[in-house]
Amino acid sequence: MNIQEVIVKIFTNWPVPTVVGIIVIFLIFKGEISNLLNRIKKVGKNGILLTQESSPIDKEKIKLEEIKNVLETRGIKDKEDLEKTFEWYEKEIINSYQIIKLWFFSYLNLYLVYNSKFALLMFKNSPMSKETFKRSFYLPPEIPNPEYEKEVIFSTLLQFKLIEEKGNGVYFISPVGEEFLKFIGWLPEFKG
Repeated sequence: MNIQEVIVKIFTNWPVPTVVGIIVIFLIFKGEISNLLNRIKKVGKNGILLTQESSPIDKEKIKLEEIKNVLETRGIKDKEDLEKTFEWYEKEIINSYQIIKLWFFSYLNLYLVYNSKFALLMFKNSPMSKETFKRSFYLPPEIPNPEYEKEVIFSTLLQFKLIEEKGNGVYFISPVGEEFLKFIGWLPEFKG
């Protein structure tokens, strides 16, 4: 017997092609068979469908009910309670921001050299380019390398975003810089 005869003999027997056909049909219609089995599970003893496919609207209602249950467990029963909770969280966020800002300004006040604060005030009074700043900013004579010191002061103000460039290489004091000057008392009206 050669291989051809063996293959013909296998495929002429009726159980093998039947099993292969069933496997092929199952692979082709796998998704539909799964849906059919799910529907059969939902049908009760009397042949009545016990559950129904939920629509997108029903799913949204279920989500809203879940959210409502979570809110009620946290003591939020109506819109006013929810608004009060949002207001409380908003105040907490603002307070946290204020604390961070005060810490940042305290850090700057402690670690910025005195001349940096004067340089910042100079940018408040008249915006200028970096070169103009280096030419016009006066440093006391006891500073050994004034050009290097001016470069460090300018870079520090820029790094901490106390000054910002508005275009054409001209630098202005930033809102953060103005708040810092108010914090150290060199400008009026610091509100912390």
